[in-house]
Amino acid sequence: MKELFFENGKYHFIHDGVAIENPVMSPDSRFSVNPEFYGFNVWLTGGGNTAHCQEFKFNGKTIIFALTDGDLCHVEEDTKEICAGLFDEDWNDSFDGLIFIRG
Repeated sequence: MKELFFENGKYHFIHDGVAIENPVMSPDSRFSVNPEFYGFNVWLTGGGNTAHCQEFKFNGKTIIFALTDGDLCHVEEDTKEICAGLFDEDWNDSFDGLIFIRG
């Protein structure tokens, strides 16, 4: 399981030795990528909604990093603004929300 870090006011994880701050951009931030490139998968999140999700270790706890298109659907190729949430492993508590922009 990958580890999520919070440093200098930003979250990041390590992918192939590179710190990734935006999970919808390539490691060099030049190209848009599908979050599945970094190991996110589409999960059903309840009520017919979906999100790209991945479990991470953060401060010694398992958390879920979820990405949506802002309308509670997983990220598509044409999604420009991505809403992200960090949740406890039971989906009971969201402890941070973020916005990522493509391109």
